[in-house]
Amino acid sequence: MISSSFFLLFRNIFFHNNILKLGDFGVGVIIDNFKSTISIQSASSLAYMCPELFRDEPLTPKSDIWSAGVVIYEMAKLVKLFRFNVISEIMNFDVGTIHLEHVILQSLIKSMLKPKPSERMNSTELLYKLKVLIDLVETA
Repeated sequence: MISSSFFLLFRNIFFHNNILKLGDFGVGVIIDNFKSTISIQSASSLAYMCPELFRDEPLTPKSDIWSAGVVIYEMAKLVKLFRFNVISEIMNFDVGTIHLEHVILQSLIKSMLKPKPSERMNSTELLYKLKVLIDLVETA
């Protein structure tokens, strides 16, 4: 049963060339090459925003890894990861609180939700681990 607090907005689901994609994790980053500045636009829920955003630190590709980790967790558990005092929950988040039946998926999500961006996996590592996970599921 899916919790009533779990939902995806239709405008955040994209289907193109037989590929399904989820988008809009809450932070849009526009890089102005002429001014070398980054502008942050809050487009969605705070619950998908990375801790460094609230610490006023620079955003990096690992900021997106955090947001994707939140989405993957919510897809696996069918509940929101951050529900109440969202900013406080994100700022005080402990990856030790993540518990899933599938140990490899749990490990993947924990490595995506490290509070310090320098400790998070990069996109190459994420794609490799997702491929391994998919291969395991397909052979099971």
